[in-house]
Amino acid sequence: MFKMKPKKVGKFKEFMAMKLTEASGKVYKPEDILVNNIKDKQNEFIFYRLTKEEHYKYIFGDVTFVFYNSEELKDVEYIYGDVSFVGSTIRRLGKLKHIQGNIDSLYMIEDLGKLKSIGGDALLIVNDLKELEYVGGSFQSNQIQSLGKLRYVGGDLALRFNCYLRSLNNLEYVGGNLNLTMTSITDLGNLQYVGGELFLTEKQKVLFEDKIINKNGKFYFKNTHDYVFDKAEVFKIEYEDDLLFDDEFKY
Repeated sequence: MFKMKPKKVGKFKEFMAMKLTEASGKVYKPEDILVNNIKDKQNEFIFYRLTKEEHYKYIFGDVTFVFYNSEELKDVEYIYGDVSFVGSTIRRLGKLKHIQGNIDSLYMIEDLGKLKSIGGDALLIVNDLKELEYVGGSFQSNQIQSLGKLRYVGGDLALRFNCYLRSLNNLEYVGGNLNLTMTSITDLGNLQYVGGELFLTEKQKVLFEDKIINKNGKFYFKNTHDYVFDKAEVFKIEYEDDLLFDDEFKY
């Protein structure tokens, strides 16, 4: 959840617009940035209900698209907060590059557009991951035909029942369990690290024999020593932790 001192919102928007303009070479204005500080009667932060008539590019705070009457998300490039697509007509994510929080009902999306990262869990029905490189939580799909550019999954990765995949391609990191049962995967690609167990078919156990460890009937990946995933390569200028959590703007 994104929280900010109400009196600092205007200054924050001006500062973010300036930094984004400097870093990207594109012109950003304070009115391109939404900071959601809305609270309910119980003084709890609530989701901002974005409509297609609003043209924010960067959103800080939780947002829902239940009243966004369009099949394509038009202007939004970045969301630092939780996102809900429940009840939404959106099917295509357009220019959206980063979702830093949790996502509700992403399975309704058919086209990820330019999406590069998802901060939370992802359950997808898309055939093509396109630009997606990073999933901070768990990831599940039985329909994608290639992992494409995906490099990082912070939680569990479940690909079981997927009959299309043959390789893990560019995937480097899985923080939790990796489930490849009932798949036709015969190549672990660029895999470097798996934090949990491996769930494999009998054929895969033989095929990957030199890359796995059997501990009392449980299988684990032989992780690359001292491997560290560099998040900066994914987020670049859009991910400004040093700015967002500066004491100047804290709630």
